[in-house]
Amino acid sequence: MSLAEVLLSPELVAAFLGYAALSALEALAGARLQTNLESDSGHWLWQHVYAPLLRAATLLFFILMAYPTLYGLAEAPAVTALLTAEEGRFGHILGIVFVLSLALPLLPVLGALPALMLPMQGMVAAALLFHWLATSLGAENVRLWPGGGVALGVVALSATAYWLAGHGARLAEHTGHRLFDVADLGELARETLVLLFQAPAIVLYAMALGSQLSAH
Repeated sequence: MSLAEVLLSPELVAAFLGYAALSALEALAGARLQTNLESDSGHWLWQHVYAPLLRAATLLFFILMAYPTLYGLAEAPAVTALLTAEEGRFGHILGIVFVLSLALPLLPVLGALPALMLPMQGMVAAALLFHWLATSLGAENVRLWPGGGVALGVVALSATAYWLAGHGARLAEHTGHRLFDVADLGELARETLVLLFQAPAIVLYAMALGSQLSAH
């Protein structure tokens, strides 16, 4: 399967729509809660714990919904079989994505590259799920490093997509303010647009992983 075929597949389209709906609900709930919360501790907990956890769960939802097409595979063991093969796998992968969402912005180099934040979280989740998939299939000598060419493609796609998402969010904010009198529409649209535009980078990495299974 080509990158375009994967991105336009029913599985990816459904994953996009589900992610967009959950992102909008999370953003709207956050806006409502922060308006009603009176204590500073409540605002801090939402911004640094609850909101990142919900975003991590939403990103993981996208990865799981897109499986196995995400890897360029037409057939594979059910994702539920991978998650239940050992106790605690779902909590493990969710915890990793959540911790990454908190830790990556604090790193000296990566913290200055916001365009790589979401793709790196998505790629780590995809890599862990792929490891479980390869193990279940008995595949040996598979690597999680996709190669220099794919890595450069991921960086280029991520940076371009982040720039496009920023412009899209500003356009949504301008449109929302003028037509619908919604001042925060740009912020509500940003997270959805970031994944929508950066998904090809995550898929490109996942397809590089999945290509190793087709060779076995």
